[in-house]
Amino acid sequence: MSFLPKRGRIGLEHAGRPLEAQIVLATSFWGRLRGLILAGKLPPDTGLLMAPCNNIHTLGMVEPIEAVFVSKDWRILKISPPLKPWRAVSACRGAWGVIEWAPGQAARLGLREGVQLQRLAAQKSPSQENES
Repeated sequence: MSFLPKRGRIGLEHAGRPLEAQIVLATSFWGRLRGLILAGKLPPDTGLLMAPCNNIHTLGMVEPIEAVFVSKDWRILKISPPLKPWRAVSACRGAWGVIEWAPGQAARLGLREGVQLQRLAAQKSPSQENES
């Protein structure tokens, strides 16, 4: 069972190719406070972007996570090793946000520290296009 928000998703690209991952946004105080607590096991292609945020913990988590800390211009500053539930804290000086997802996602997507990501332009859904 997932408690992730249904709205507020973005796409990212690296080297001109979209990442094969859905990024869910947690930009409100309450969204960042809850984070992935109660989210259960994440699908392998889903991450949670908490911003602004430069440190995280795994209290209340049920699965290990990987954290990718990014600057405001989407440069990867740090990729954490897998963080175990209920015991880990990770921080990154200068980070604007952090993407939490299943361990191994960064390697699967070919990401490493120093890589520059780009946010994809928002695309309208078919229902929004019909309203225009």
